[in-house]
Formats: sequence, C-alpha cells, structure tokens
Amino acid sequence: MKKFVFTFLIILTIVPSSYAAEKESAFERVIRTNTLRCGYWNWAPLFTKDEQTGAFSGIFKESMDYIGPSLGLKVEWVKEVGFATFEQDLITGKIDAVCAGVWPKAARGRVMDFSAPLFYVPLHVYVRADDARFKKDVMALNAPDITFAGMDGLVEGAVVAQDFPRARRTTLPDTASVSELFLMVKDKKADAVVADVFTADSFLKNNLGTLTAVKTATPLRYFGNTISVNKGEQELLNMINTALEEAQSAGVIETIVKKYEATPDSLLRVAVPYKVTK
Repeated sequence: MKKFVFTFLIILTIVPSSYAAEKESAFERVIRTNTLRCGYWNWAPLFTKDEQTGAFSGIFKESMDYIGPSLGLKVEWVKEVGFATFEQDLITGKIDAVCAGVWPKAARGRVMDFSAPLFYVPLHVYVRADDARFKKDVMALNAPDITFAGMDGLVEGAVVAQDFPRARRTTLPDTASVSELFLMVKDKKADAVVADVFTADSFLKNNLGTLTAVKTATPLRYFGNTISVNKGEQELLNMINTALEEAQSAGVIETIVKKYEATPDSLLRVAVPYKVTK
C-alpha cells in the first residue's frame, strides 16, 4: 500500500510539469524564437501576394515591416489562411497571429482576440446600376425574393443576417476571389452584395457603370482592420498593441494607408486619443 501511494505521488508531481511544458503559449513561443509567425490572405489593399514572384505587399505587410523590428522580432509569413478556418490555425498553433486585417465581429470574439485597429472601412450594399428596385429604400432588399452574394467566413454574412433577415444568401467558398462576389451581382446570379468601399471601387475601375451603392444616410457598418490572436493570448496582444500605438503616433500607419488609398474616405483613420491645446 505504501509503495502504491509513493508511486501515485510521483506521478502527480511529474504529470503537471510535463503537461505545462506542452502548453507553451504563443507569446512564450514568440519570445523564445524571436519570431512572429503570421497568417495572411489575399485581399487588397490589406495584403497581397504576387502569384508570379511570390512577393508580398499591402498595408499590413508594410505595417508589420515596421512593427516586427520595433519589437525585435522577425516576422514570418508562414501560411495563407481561409476566412472560414483561420481560427483553427490560431487554436492549433500553426500561426501566432493573423496579420492581414481581421474584421472583429461578436462570433469571432468567442474564439479570438483583436488588436487595436490600424484603420476602419465603411460598408455599403451594392446592386446593379440598372436595377431601380432599391433606389428609394434600402429595406426593399429585405425580401425573400432577394439574394445576396456572399463568401464562407466573411463578416458580411452576419450583416446580411442582421439587417436583411428575410433575404436569401448564396455563398462562394473562401478560396474564391472577392471579385467573384461582384461578378455574381453583375451577371444576375445575385441581386446585391455587402462590401467595403475600397474593394467595391477596385472592382468598378475595371467594370465601369455595372454596380452602384444603394444610398443610405450612413454606411451599414464600420469595421476596424486588426491583427487577431488566439483567445486568451493577452501578453502577445499587449505587445502588438504597444507597437501599433508607437507606429500610429510616429505617423507610420498614416503614411502607409495614404499610399494605398485610391478613393478618398475609403480607408478611415483612427482618431487620436488626445487633444492638443493651443
């Protein structure tokens, strides 16, 4: 009996330490390796990968070029992630953060945390330019014979469900190009799509006069573009936010955002948290 108790006590002292070693946090891993492993997706101007050369560009690429060295970290772009599955990449530790502009929404907040936004984007509903059904009232879109184009995992799905609950939604896989959402409306496979101004304007530059934003007093939503980490990684988030605040106050983010903003007011700046007195 004494031998059994002694053996059991040994197991109790060994197992917790072994278990703790297996539960290294993302923050601990980043500090140990001096490397932040970032996930990304192709969505201009947030982040773009040139399929021919493999070169990266975009607001978040250039922002991380500043943030990484300021933290004494190497930034590795290790994995292209999907809109519907990137939370699993965070949970399983395949990446430390998604560094390519994540729009916070309530459902995502259950499984991940978000940095301070680098900037905001306004969202509108876009329909065919020759479709007169919605010119007087955007709520005419809230009908069972209306179909919204969507993509698996995108925030716009929650906006449609909340604002136009009677409408239908047809979705593309998250591996599709965002331009396909607008093409669905243009080609009459859907009636409308919810999108940010910058993305819509990028499509319309090559498809002049095909779609138009439904006029409303204010945009449907404003979403911040953030960096996301696994739920509970507060130390990692604090470190990233400190670097972001430094980048904002140094004017680095403004310089980068201004470089990519082709349409005025399509990328909205973060208000400063102070007041300068004269």
